[in-house]
Amino acid sequence: MKLFILLPFILTSYASVNSAPLKASDNSLNTQNTIYYDLTEDEVKNYYSDLIEGDKGETLLSKLQKILKKGQVKLNYSSGNTKSTSWDGYYLFERNFDLSPLEESELSGNYKKSGIWLNVLYSSSPIYIENKINSGDYKYYDENGELVTSTFKSSKAQFDREHVFPKSFGFNGSGDAYEDFTAGCDIHNLHAGEHNGNSSGHNNYPYGNVSNKNASSTKAITSGLTNEIVGYLGDNDDGIKVFEPLDKDKGDIARSIFYMAARYHTYEKISDKDRSPSLTLADNVESGSTIEPEDTIVNPCAYGELSDLLQWNIEDPVSKYELHRNNLVYNAFQGNRNPFIDCPSWAEACFNSENSNGITFDNILTPGKETSSNPDTDSPGTQNHTYTLYISKDDSFKSTYFQFESFDPTGIDITLLKDGVELTGLSYELYMGNQLMTSKYMFIGLGTKEIIAKVKIDGQEIISTNSITITLELSIQQIIILAVVIIVILILAIIFIALGKKRKKRKKKFIPFQNKTSKTKNSSK
Repeated sequence: MKLFILLPFILTSYASVNSAPLKASDNSLNTQNTIYYDLTEDEVKNYYSDLIEGDKGETLLSKLQKILKKGQVKLNYSSGNTKSTSWDGYYLFERNFDLSPLEESELSGNYKKSGIWLNVLYSSSPIYIENKINSGDYKYYDENGELVTSTFKSSKAQFDREHVFPKSFGFNGSGDAYEDFTAGCDIHNLHAGEHNGNSSGHNNYPYGNVSNKNASSTKAITSGLTNEIVGYLGDNDDGIKVFEPLDKDKGDIARSIFYMAARYHTYEKISDKDRSPSLTLADNVESGSTIEPEDTIVNPCAYGELSDLLQWNIEDPVSKYELHRNNLVYNAFQGNRNPFIDCPSWAEACFNSENSNGITFDNILTPGKETSSNPDTDSPGTQNHTYTLYISKDDSFKSTYFQFESFDPTGIDITLLKDGVELTGLSYELYMGNQLMTSKYMFIGLGTKEIIAKVKIDGQEIISTNSITITLELSIQQIIILAVVIIVILILAIIFIALGKKRKKRKKKFIPFQNKTSKTKNSSK
């Protein structure tokens, strides 16, 4: 039960440490005073020091490729790290730090891999990992804000390593050759994703806006993890079959794809096993056969839908989660950055250069400057957040009370969602009308009453959108006692009335005698 539990203070030391950032080639995590180790605006600008104001188009893409290649470490596909332990890096850079704040013991780099919440592509709710990814139980919040526990199931309810820019478009190769390619293991493109959204929805279709979600040809993709609809597979306005994910994922997806088209702008043979493709973006791209890196030497592999991706980049702005992920990948894992998270407007300069004046360094984003209000945002800042408070009860809740019984909050569950993400550990207050409900409160009255929850956060008082009902009754003993009391009161009332009448009769008898005496006295004067 989350009632009356104090919120553990979330580690908020996101400020940069004034020393050189750790390079991924050091093969160890930052051991400064915070594992985030976010860069300052000047440090981010310094990373792009080879660019100049006004760069755009082919010039900008060529420069970015050199910058993003420098210092990049090829990671293990399975782990997302230089280690071989499955999912190792994902436990940190996909972590939801709002729901799972870092503990002091983790700051040295020995971060938790169980008992944590992770952000997942194609899921509106973060997923709580009890044991490890794809093993044992997990938890999530349904559309009503109720906490649900379920179990991972192979090929049904599980995580996938989702290539946002599909590996079949330029860097798949025969068998699992993509695991030998730097592009196939690039963490800026690989995200922990819900299985059905990956295999049945995205697959290797282009991302884009579905023109008619109610059309018979459109397929709603349902999550095996949460049972929610996580996207639609259908035709766009041009008749191209596309996959449209949840709104909260659209900007993240677009910026991952922009990165791939910049980092792998031209073909390169790194080694006999490792070849990097030449990737580009376009509209009216259809899913097709597997393309290997060598196939892109002359003709870059195009993916889309570019127009929709540029739109999504604006409609779903960068969140603090993305900023932290970008910094973690750069500082502790892969050694390079996603420029379209650092500066989203550069996407227009790269891929829509005819309508762009080129890049500027005036809009570099750092934590606190992001503008997203999406569920993966974890900064209050000055943003307009949406809070939703729910109150519910389970079978242990006592919903019927007799007179003078004390209130028992056992069985009440309170859920507060901030931009769709549940916040835990807050202290709540319960009210019945204007009456604050505590365990010392004793009920007096009959009928049904409504109990609501209230919480104060970010200077606001949030009131639950629903209520729970209790019924006030009399017990049999109380009814008997009340009946006896009523009878006694009636008897006493009858006796009192009878005595009152007797007094009046006596008064009437003595009044004539008093008058006669009075007259006698007056006549004797």
